[in-house]
Amino acid sequence: MNDISILGAMLGARNLESHSDLFNWLQREVRPLLPHDILVAAWGEFSDRRISLDVVSSMPGVRTTEVLCTALRPLLLGLYDVWVAAGRVPFQQSLADPEFLSCLDRACAALLEMRSVVAHGIRDERGQMDCLYVVLSQETMPGPKVVESMGMLLPHVDAAFRQVSLLPMQRHGAAGVCAGNDFPEQDAIVAGGARTRGDASLSRREQEIMQWVSLGKTNIEIAQILEISPRTVRNHLQNVFRKLDVMNRAQAVFEVEQLRGGF
Repeated sequence: MNDISILGAMLGARNLESHSDLFNWLQREVRPLLPHDILVAAWGEFSDRRISLDVVSSMPGVRTTEVLCTALRPLLLGLYDVWVAAGRVPFQQSLADPEFLSCLDRACAALLEMRSVVAHGIRDERGQMDCLYVVLSQETMPGPKVVESMGMLLPHVDAAFRQVSLLPMQRHGAAGVCAGNDFPEQDAIVAGGARTRGDASLSRREQEIMQWVSLGKTNIEIAQILEISPRTVRNHLQNVFRKLDVMNRAQAVFEVEQLRGGF
């Protein structure tokens, strides 16, 4: 592995301002060290099967869209389970394995061309979510140096993605969100008629939960007060985080109070 190339990729991850910057950095600096045809960044509550994602690729038509999100969801959830079972370390996986071959959605031709993946993730303790990064390749199986590169580059890849704002479709809760059937209620009403960052709106239940969060209540305490499950509280909070483009409770409270002038 070329140390100079690794250092160049690390330095190049700084000060990315747009999706175009991110794409160019991944293609020029990262791809020679981490060969791939598709790179997917997924984050959220994997244990609840509720995730959001970004897709970056030079392949025609392979972008962050609702169709591709739905097609990738089974594969990403399966890879997450493997990552956790492996001790949360980088790993490679052949897509010829029947277990993963069955996860490839035949509605997306690009996925059927993929032969292997390398995946690794990061636990975001502040945001209370996992972030999984997956590179898919048409190559049959990458060498061990690619897995090593994934381990070394992941913190910088993660930092690079965090510098780029969400796409409009993700801010409005459309294409970037892959969830099961347990959506939180979506009766979108904004307190006082004010609009939040990204023109997002909070439902009545989300507003109610944020009131208790601002008072320092835990998820369990809020669940007891509202007579709902802690999991439901957590799901609502993740929805709030996504709408406000924040990573934790403190940031969410600050944004709501700043943009609405208090509850």
